[in-house]
Amino acid sequence: MQIINTLQATALLSLVLVVTGCTTAPPSTEKTAVISGSSGRKVPDGFHPAVLVYVDGQRIATGQRAVAVASGEHLVIVAPVVAGPVQQVPSATYLVSHFSNQPLYLDVAAGRTYVVGLRFTEPFDVVQLAGAWEAVLVGAPNPPSVPDQDSP
Repeated sequence: MQIINTLQATALLSLVLVVTGCTTAPPSTEKTAVISGSSGRKVPDGFHPAVLVYVDGQRIATGQRAVAVASGEHLVIVAPVVAGPVQQVPSATYLVSHFSNQPLYLDVAAGRTYVVGLRFTEPFDVVQLAGAWEAVLVGAPNPPSVPDQDSP
C-alpha cells in the first residue's frame, strides 16, 4: 500500500509541475541566442571541430551540443573532438584542464546561432599531453532555423 501511495504522490507532483509551467521547455529564441559546438559539423580549412565545455563558467553536459544564452558577452571554453573508444579518450573537462587553451569572448545577439570551433596553436597529441588551441567562431551568426552546414 505504501508503494501505491508513493506512486500516486509522484504522479500528482509531476502533473502539478507540468500544469504550473515548471518544465524544461527551451527558452524563447526571441530573447536568447544559441552558442553551439562544431562537433559533427563541417568547419572551414585550418579549423577543427570542438565541443562546448564551459559557457560563463558553467559546465556544459557531455553530449550537449548547444546552449541558449541571453544577449551580451559570454566566455566560451571548448575542447577538441577526439575520436576513439570511450574508455580510452580523455573527457573534454580533462582536456581543458591539462592542455593550454584560449577561451573565446563572444558578444551575441538574440535570435542568432553562433558555432564555435578551434584552431590549434601548437601541434596536438593527446597521448603525449602536448598541444594548445584557441576557441574561434567558425560559423557566421545565423538565425536558429538555418540547417547545419552538413545538411544538403
